[in-house]
Amino acid sequence: MPYKNIENMLETLSHYIRSEIQDDSVEQLILFAQHYFSFGAFEELANTSIEDLYGAVLSHWNLFLDLPAGKEKIRIYNPDVEEHGWQSTHTVIEVVLPDRAFILQSITMEINRYGLVNQQVLHPVYWVHRDANGKLIELSNSEQDGFSQESVLHIEINRQSDIALIKKLKTSLYQVLCDVCAATEDWSDCIHKMGVAISELTNQGKPELQEPIEFLQWLKDGHFVFLGYREYQMIEQSDHYGFSVIEDTGLGILRDTIARIPDDNFLPVSDDAFQVLNSDAPLMITKATSKSTVHRPVFMDYIGVKQYDASGKVIGEKRFLGLYSSSAYTCELDSIPLVRSKIKTLLQQSKFVNSSHTERSLLFVINSLPRDELFQANIEPLSECVTGVLQLQERQRVRVFVRHEVYGHFVSLLVFVPRERYNTASRKKIQKILL
Repeated sequence: MPYKNIENMLETLSHYIRSEIQDDSVEQLILFAQHYFSFGAFEELANTSIEDLYGAVLSHWNLFLDLPAGKEKIRIYNPDVEEHGWQSTHTVIEVVLPDRAFILQSITMEINRYGLVNQQVLHPVYWVHRDANGKLIELSNSEQDGFSQESVLHIEINRQSDIALIKKLKTSLYQVLCDVCAATEDWSDCIHKMGVAISELTNQGKPELQEPIEFLQWLKDGHFVFLGYREYQMIEQSDHYGFSVIEDTGLGILRDTIARIPDDNFLPVSDDAFQVLNSDAPLMITKATSKSTVHRPVFMDYIGVKQYDASGKVIGEKRFLGLYSSSAYTCELDSIPLVRSKIKTLLQQSKFVNSSHTERSLLFVINSLPRDELFQANIEPLSECVTGVLQLQERQRVRVFVRHEVYGHFVSLLVFVPRERYNTASRKKIQKILL
């Protein structure tokens, strides 16, 4: 191990940089290098030669020197001494862009989607002052007037020799960063649109809308990661009802330049979905058909706020896409509007005496259900499920509860197996049947 600790490594690197660079940029490069490696895991860097540490940081520095406003840069390469001045057994991904939320998680998600593994990750954030053309004027590790924050990522993955795959990965990472930038840039606008939707429902002055209004406010108050927004109108075409995008209403990942409008601009809905759309419930709470490229690699949550004409007919929808925040999955159920009213209805339907053992058992079952089920399911399937699970406590049997998503895109399956019969083999058999 050539270095005693991270401080000794950085000191050695600084001396080496001064021996290699004699122009005015040397102090800025040293500052860049010090911060570049200071958050790295020392055990991953300890056996790297000083030449390779210098080569890696110099390569990223050269990429960092120019960055047009609002743009991002990505470079993917296999370091070679003759070509790059340093070497590594890994493929290296270098990224430079204005700092914003979700960068590292989103890039890592996309790398993992390719079946690749991060071997090393460096993610320093710098305060930067550039000229109008994006050329670096000055660098700082602390906030300064006239400076803005920029993220730098150095990621090493298992070595890739397939040039076509590297090009494809680079294109995918640019698209992910495009989504991240759109979502974060339009975040406050999406929140404003949610405020408008809340005001419109409030102005209707209907007592039955109070819980839906409070649910939307709960989302707005930090329980939802807003990724996109768009408005749709309900139209009839060839005896079928569906949605038509209202142009120039898209925000975040639903900007018209990202989520392109179909040529016919018609998104048909099934007859069952149309019936739900025309029900009294003012909200559509379900899952989108696409997975998020931002923050978490899961199917996005879909919150639709119905739009009405003067006669009360549904004529469109304000659609929010995003992800429930982590706090939405950990807070007490009785603090969540709509969910708490569902629980109250379930208890009333059960006709159990307050504080009875059976009621406590029912509440235990409700609390053990996946939270997404409580958000999305209406009373009927929830009642069937919790009552059925309660009955299972007295029986040693397997039971499956099925719920069809409102648009028919998904089926939710909850499988209950007696503890004594559950093991890895039985789980794999169940997965093989269902998936």
